Amino acid sequence: FLWGLGVSPDEAECFDVYGLDEELLGMVPQPVLAVLFLYPLTEKSEEERIRQDASTKDSSGGPYFMKQT
Repeated sequence: FLWGLGVSPDEAECFDVYGLDEELLGMVPQPVLAVLFLYPLTEKSEEERIRQDASTKDSSGGPYFMKQT
């Protein structure tokens, strides 16, 4: 996805994060510019996304939701 947007492979890399505890986060190379969470969509998660979209229109620094199909 990144390379398709025109990001050069030498400007950014992608790594898997295996957990959010300190030891596992320590395995992630620094600095971290962004984090992508991939999870299955459920009715509840979609309701929450819609609720957050309706309450926040400022896209500067908050979560950005992108539905993968």
